[in-house]
Formats: sequence, C-alpha cells, structure tokens
Amino acid sequence: MIETRNTNTAAKARSLALYLLQILALAVVYHLAARVGLKMAYVQVNTSPVWPPTGIALAALLIFGYRLWPGISLGVLLGSVLTGAPLGVAVGMTIGNTLEALAGAFGLQRVVAFHKEMDRIRDVVGLALVSVVSTAVSATFGTATLALTGGIAAGHGTIWLTWWIGDLLSALVVTPMLLVWVTPPPLQTNRRAYAEGGALLLMLGLVTWYVFSNQPPVGTFHQALLYVIFPFMIWAALRFGQRGAATAAFLVSGIAIWSTSQGMGPFSRESLNDSLVLLQTFTGVLALTSLILAAATIERRKATDALRQRVNDLVTLNDSSKTFLDNSSLAGIYDTICRLAVTRLGADAAWIESPAGEGSEPRLTAACGINTEAVADLKARWEKAFLPPDQGEGHTAVHLYDADGRGGRRPPWAHTVRPYDADGRGGRRPPLRTATADDLAPSQVDYLYQSYAAFPLVFSNESLGLLKLVSRNKAFFTEDRCLLIQSYANLAAVAIQNAWLFDEVRRGNKQLHALSQRLMKAQEEERLHLSRELHDESGQLLAALMVQLGLLERDADQPGIVRERIGALKQATREIQDKLHRLAINLRPASLDHLGLVTALEQYVKEFRRQYNIDVEFEAVGMQDRRLPGEVETALFRIVQESLTNVVLHAQATRVDVLISLRDRHVVAIIEDNGVGFVPTSPTMESHLGIFGMRERVEMLGGKLAIESAPGRGTTVSVEVPLDD
Repeated sequence: MIETRNTNTAAKARSLALYLLQILALAVVYHLAARVGLKMAYVQVNTSPVWPPTGIALAALLIFGYRLWPGISLGVLLGSVLTGAPLGVAVGMTIGNTLEALAGAFGLQRVVAFHKEMDRIRDVVGLALVSVVSTAVSATFGTATLALTGGIAAGHGTIWLTWWIGDLLSALVVTPMLLVWVTPPPLQTNRRAYAEGGALLLMLGLVTWYVFSNQPPVGTFHQALLYVIFPFMIWAALRFGQRGAATAAFLVSGIAIWSTSQGMGPFSRESLNDSLVLLQTFTGVLALTSLILAAATIERRKATDALRQRVNDLVTLNDSSKTFLDNSSLAGIYDTICRLAVTRLGADAAWIESPAGEGSEPRLTAACGINTEAVADLKARWEKAFLPPDQGEGHTAVHLYDADGRGGRRPPWAHTVRPYDADGRGGRRPPLRTATADDLAPSQVDYLYQSYAAFPLVFSNESLGLLKLVSRNKAFFTEDRCLLIQSYANLAAVAIQNAWLFDEVRRGNKQLHALSQRLMKAQEEERLHLSRELHDESGQLLAALMVQLGLLERDADQPGIVRERIGALKQATREIQDKLHRLAINLRPASLDHLGLVTALEQYVKEFRRQYNIDVEFEAVGMQDRRLPGEVETALFRIVQESLTNVVLHAQATRVDVLISLRDRHVVAIIEDNGVGFVPTSPTMESHLGIFGMRERVEMLGGKLAIESAPGRGTTVSVEVPLDD
C-alpha cells in the first residue's frame, strides 16, 4: 500500500513538472514572437500590424487544451514588462490576449466542431469567423487599456484597426501553419512528392521575392506581378492540401512582411503602418482563398474515396453473397463467414460464437486466423472492457425453443432478441460492441491485437450468435467499416438460416424416405400378423369346427353323441368369436367411437392386464361424461396403446400408471412405468417407428410430446394437446 502511494505521488509530481514546463515553454515562445512583432510597431510602441503570438497562442490551446492558458498570460505579461510598458497596460493587454485565445479556442471547438487537420470548408470558414470575433476582443481590450492609461499616441480607430488586423492575420496564417504540421499527414508521401513540393516552394519564394523586392514600386507591370503568386498558391492547395496551402501562405507572408517593412514592394507607397495593414489584408485574402481551395479539394477527394469505398463494399457483399449461395452446408457456411471476414474485410482473425443454451457459455462454432486456445485467451483479456458490467454479451434475452420444433421452424440454438431503445438499450437489433487497447487495463493489454469487436448475427429478431473480429490496427473499426461489417453480418445471418433450412429439408426428406420404407415394412408386418392370427388360431378353430360338423353329420342318428358334438361346436364358436373380437380391438375398438376415450382405455387396460399379467392402473380426471374431438381421442388411444406395447417389448416393467386429465382447455396423458429405461437422445431412438409416429400424431394436433427416461429409472411419456372451445 505504501509503495503504491509513493508511486502515485511520484507520477503526480512528474505530471505537474511537465505541465509547468509546458507553460514556461509557451511563455518563452510567445515572448520571442512578441518581440518580433513589436519591431514593426510604427504607429504605437505596443501596437503592431504584424502579431504572430496570436496564432501561436490559439494553436497551442487547440493542440494541448485550455490548461495552457497561464503560459499565454505569462508570455504577454513578460513581454510587456520587459519592453517598458506600465503595469496597468501590461495587465490590460494580458487579460485581452488571454481572453482572445480562450474565446477563439472555445468558439472553434464548441461552435464549429473544428478539425485540426482543417479538412473541411467549414473549418476554414469557422476559423475566419471565430478569429474575426476573438481578435476584436483583444483589440478592444488593448485600445481601451491604452486610452484609460493615457498612453495612446494615435487615433483610437487607427490603433484598434492596426491591432485587430495584426491579430486576425496571425490567426489566419500562423495558426493553420502550426496545426497542419503537428497533425499526421492525410496521405503517404514519397520522394517524388517531396521533390515537387520543394520545387514549388523554391519557385514561389523566388516569385514572391521578385514581386516584393523592387524599390520604389513603379509601373503597372510591377503591380500586375502580384497576381502571379496565385497560380503557385493554387498549385500548392490542389497538390498538397492544407499543408501546402498553409506553408505557401506562411512563406509569402514572411517575405512580403519583411520587404514591406523595408519600404519595398507594391504596398510601400504609404506610411509603413498603412503599408503593412494593406499587405496583411492582401495576405489574409491569399491565405483564406488557398485554405478554402485546399479544403474543397480534400472534401472532394474524400467524397470520391468514399464513393469508391462504397462500390468496393457492395462488390465485397455481392461476392460474399455468391460464395454463400455456393455453399449450403451449415458447417461450411460458418467457416466461409470467418474466412471472408479475414480475406475480404481485412480483419486479422475472426470467429463465431453460437448460443449453447440457457446458463451455458457460448460455444465456438468456427474460426479463421486463430486457434481455439488463442480465442479463449483473447476473451479473457477483452471481455471486461468489451461488455458493460450489468449487461450480457450481445444484449440478448435467452429464450430457447423446444427440441420438438414448437415455436416456429427455426434453429434450436436461436435466441430471441430483446427490443432496444434509442439510448442503446432498445431498437430492432442488439448493438455492436467495439473496444481498443486503450480500454484495457495495463495488465490485460494485448500487444498483438489492438482492437476487438463483436457483431450480432440476427435473423428475424433472433440472434444466431456473434461474429467476433480482432485487428492489429487500433483504428480498424471505424464507423464506415463497422457499417460494412454489420451489413456483412446480416448477410451471414441469412446464409446461416438458409443453410439450416437446407439441412432441415435434407433431413426431412431423409426422414420421409425412411418413414415411407418403415410404413411399407409396417404394413407388411401387420398383414403378416393378421395372416398368422387368422391362420394359426382362428384358422385352426375353423378347421376343428369343420371336423366337428363332419362328425356330427356322421353320427346324426345317435342323439347322445349329437348333443356332445353340439357342445363342442358351441365352444369352438365362442373361441373363434373371442379371437376375432381381440383382433378387432387391436385394429380399432368400436367402443372408442361409440362410448368414448375413457371407456375404450378402461377396456383396453383391463384386457392388457389380463393378457400380460402386468399391474396397470388407469385413472381419468375431469373426463366424466366428456367426449373429445374424434381425432384427439384416436391419437391419445394410439399413443397409450403404443406406449403399453413398448412396455411389453422393451421395458421389462412390473407396474404401469396411465393418467388422462383435462385442465385449462388442454388434455394431458401420462404413461409412466418402472422398467429398465433408455437414453431418449440415442441415435437409435430417432429411427424408432413407434416414437416417431407418436410425435407426428401430437404435432398434427398442435400439441407437444415429452419423453423422460434414464437407464434403470423407468420411462415417462407426457402428451399435452390443446382443445378448441
């Protein structure tokens, strides 16, 4: 704890020392620039039409923030005192110049939303308009201070105009020069560009020197040479953007100011102060024109690049769509999505996580550019920065659908997406999440990957998973790229859904083919069973009946023997009747149609108990004198019949409980035994004709079937069927 506290104290001390050093450096630079400007103060000792400190102060606040304002105040105060200005004048000028810089920076950042790169026309126009107002503050404070202290040596209007022009032109020339050179270049430059830029500056410097080095400036030809500068300014703006425009304006301004202060050039016909005021006006128009032209060029180039990028994005999505259509395998679609995310979208690695069920961790479905162990490590590093502490990943509300398919034909792993509001907690889809290395704790920084994002795979308001991407580029997930990747994710979700549907169709066709074969086999087995029943038992009884009739005919003249033969015939007839009755019940009991489900089940259970010597208890709740729709009664009778048949064939049970109940417009049937049980999810169960038939009967009625069993724990078959009013 003590070591941590000492470390924090040392860090604060270093931060304070750096801050004080920055203030001191700004004050020194401001003071030196002020000395340069005061060398051209001809109308008033502390009023100059050339005042570079204004541009330096405004650029410093825009680059480093408002916290450096004491450096401006210190620089003004130091410069004023060292040049012999009275304390009152020094304080007034300090307040005015500090407010000027603060007002300019505030107006640009809060009103204009200023870009330091000055890559928009609104940035240049905003700089000009804000500078007009902010420099007026300094000019007003300075002129008022001189008037109040009695130190004014010329007219108030002349002093104010000179002051304002000097500050304004510094904001238009010096500030852009500093800003564009401290920001990264928008484009990569090569040797050819450097050579072209050097040649441009050399020619511009020579032309400007020639225009402003003649003394005295006589002749129309010399005056016309001023306009020769504009083609070079246009060249600089079109070819090199704001760096070229600001640098060229600064170069022209520097040469022109020095020449005019020496009494040379087109503007040196009046007094030196008036000449410099005229020159600064020309320089301001020149700088503003070139800066606006450069901004317009940059905006046009960005619009062209954006349009080209949109076309490339459409091509990427179109190619991805074609690739998805060529692959109908669900596993193949997952792999293709990850592979295209790396090869076409530019990510360094990609993987897909699919929901694994309520309360379970998402499962890794596919990956490209990264292995399974690395995915787990990345999740451990990034998830804390990636997700808010009170919300789940992807902001999806888990709602898994029944395995029997109720709730719609959709993937069983799909999650319902909760609606969201405009603040990010609502809407039609879960918001994407991005994070960079700056969002990580120092101990969790990943030096390989610098940015991380997850995009929801949503189809029809159902989340099919998350597409997660990582990149070595911290600025990879820009707004435009995120829009492209989200569109790609939406397309991928459609492909996943289609692949799942294709698999369902293939599986359904396969099951239908197998069902057709099983039905034909069952039909033949049932015919064989009926044939055996009729041949083995009823046929033998009929044969015996024929023998008895023959004997009766032979002994017709012997009454005692006839009576004995007639008794045997009656017994054979009863046995034939019982056999045919049982056979009819197994096919379809007449009581099911005439007396209802409960009576038919009571008769069937009674006969089943007698025939197989198994303890079967039947109970009907809420079914007294209640008839159900014919298709419901038939389905429930066949399900109970099939369940009891399975008990005889497979369960080895000694007790079976059968319950039929009516509750809340639903009829429920439960068949429970104490047999050996089985594994319901076993692949062999999927091909079991009896279970398949029961499930089909229930689904046709809009109900649901559940089978619960485990080895050694018996089996429970539950059926719930809705009843229409």
